[in-house]
Amino acid sequence: MKKTVELGAVLFSLLLWSCGGDSSPTASTSTPTPVATSITLSEASLSFTSLGATSQLSATVKDQNGTTMASATVTWTTSDAAVATVSSTGLVTSVGDGTATITATSGSLTATASVTVAQAAANLVLSDSILTFASLSSTTQLTATVTDASGETMSGATVTWATSDAAVATVSSTGLVTSVANGTATITATSGSTSAAASVTVATATVWASISAGHGHTVGLTPSGVAYAWGYNDRGQLGDGTTTIQRSTPTLVSGGHTWASISAGGFRTVGITTSGEAYAWGGNSHGQLGDGTMTDRTTPTLVSGGHTWTSISTETFSTVGLTPSGVAYAWGYNGYGQVGDGTTTDRTTPTLVSGGYTWASISAGTGQHTVGITTTGEAYAWGFNGYGQLGDGTTTLVVMTPRLVSGDHTWASIAAGNAHTVGLTTSGVAYAWGRNFYRELGDGTTIQRTTPVLQSGGHTWASISAGGYHQVGITTSGEAYAWGWNRDGQLGDGTMTDRTTPTLVSGGHTWASISAGHYDHTVGLTPSGVAYAWGHNLHGQLGTRLPPKSTTPLLVGPRS
Repeated sequence: MKKTVELGAVLFSLLLWSCGGDSSPTASTSTPTPVATSITLSEASLSFTSLGATSQLSATVKDQNGTTMASATVTWTTSDAAVATVSSTGLVTSVGDGTATITATSGSLTATASVTVAQAAANLVLSDSILTFASLSSTTQLTATVTDASGETMSGATVTWATSDAAVATVSSTGLVTSVANGTATITATSGSTSAAASVTVATATVWASISAGHGHTVGLTPSGVAYAWGYNDRGQLGDGTTTIQRSTPTLVSGGHTWASISAGGFRTVGITTSGEAYAWGGNSHGQLGDGTMTDRTTPTLVSGGHTWTSISTETFSTVGLTPSGVAYAWGYNGYGQVGDGTTTDRTTPTLVSGGYTWASISAGTGQHTVGITTTGEAYAWGFNGYGQLGDGTTTLVVMTPRLVSGDHTWASIAAGNAHTVGLTTSGVAYAWGRNFYRELGDGTTIQRTTPVLQSGGHTWASISAGGYHQVGITTSGEAYAWGWNRDGQLGDGTMTDRTTPTLVSGGHTWASISAGHYDHTVGLTPSGVAYAWGHNLHGQLGTRLPPKSTTPLLVGPRS
């Protein structure tokens, strides 16, 4: 029995050994520690064409088995922070032109990427896009600002300059533009593949002796007595022999006359030659041209009567004139008695104004009334008086003979507007009366006045001009002010806001004369004879084709 047990134990032991059940100890095994053996970058080189641009580099670290070591520590450095910087995460930022090397380090391993920064022009802006010259050999310095794609200024960028027409304007290598002759040209600045242009207009200013604004047209006289006209021409009021609807540049008045004075009215023009003859042209529906007909004229036509004239003034429907002896005549429409002959009969030739006064000056208004000053400084008015524009304290509708203006002032000048009147005393104080709906009286209100009311501002005036719905004046210091209706910028203050008191005309000019148009524009002359115009320009009455209106004075273009 004992042997059998021992044999069984042996067999059991053999069975365990054959099944790997030997419990004797075996040698232990372990995984090797990863060791960084390589580092590579996502880019071997970076190129920037603008400053402040960025690019993200990434570093891949691998061990001896080629396995990526995601948690490996990598440090980043740049060889030149003035060219490019690098963040702790590998973000590279361009700083300045040049080259640099970005180095990634992990342990004893390094990898590098070369960086090149070379700013390229992406945009170019000029200091001015429009240049206008009123004289030859004048200069203006243009500057060019070049920026890269990031909007950073390229201070050292190379800029080349060119002109489209060196016969009109030249440009130096530094951008100095010089006017050469009348005309237009384009100045172009180029840097790399980008460029910008400036338009140049050279229009030498005509020197004028006088200028006058009418209803949509303007007339001017040169120092040599040559007359030009521009603007609306539907009735032949420009006097160039046509009814070409409009002219935007001063156009020679036909006839070869030498003029002493010229005045623009409503759809017509009148002038006096140096020999004292009066001529008229344009619309003549009521005999306003004074040639004995009611036929429109496109060239200057002699006023009938054989008189010698010293001054003449025309409005929409009538005309008035003075002889050297101070006798006043009037002609044209007379429905409200504005001819002043005691009737309401239209006159096609000069008709004596009643009263036997000796006149120093006379003015026809656009609203069918007439005003004048005697040689003793008294003011008289006649014609339509529906708004009190005759200044006699009434609104008697029709007044057919001269009636004394109230107030006992001594007047130096007087001007009739559409339905208002303005006068200057001998001390340079301005008064106005009549309609005030458009703020044309300049007294700070919109109240109608039937007698002279003092204008606001306390200015001392050298001259004053009444337009249809606005007024303009020049102070004794040469500043120009305007007030009243301003829908088209005719006040010249940079706005289209009506003004109830005198408002300074923009531009800083010193003025010698100024004329308010019958409707919506104004013209003026500087002491050097340079003409400016502002307001509505639908028909070219500002002496330039564009813009359609201007709220500040524009230089009148050269004559044709």
